[in-house]
Amino acid sequence: MSDLLAGSDGQSPLPAVPQLFQLDPIDVVDGWQQDLVDCYQSMMVLIAGKAQLEVHDALQQRASESMRGHGELVNGL
Repeated sequence: MSDLLAGSDGQSPLPAVPQLFQLDPIDVVDGWQQDLVDCYQSMMVLIAGKAQLEVHDALQQRASESMRGHGELVNGL
């Protein structure tokens, strides 16, 4: 039974991902996707470890600073 739960590496309790679902060769990350990921990560760093009111204030400040900051915030969300 444990053989059924072990992955191909013997460590993971999940089965190995079938080759059908390995989309890396056809789903190449383009520049726009990378910009969205960067904006999301930037937003997460901005709000990490803050209380709800502090998060609201930080997001409001970022959105009010400039149009670029507002755009990055929207893309991050």
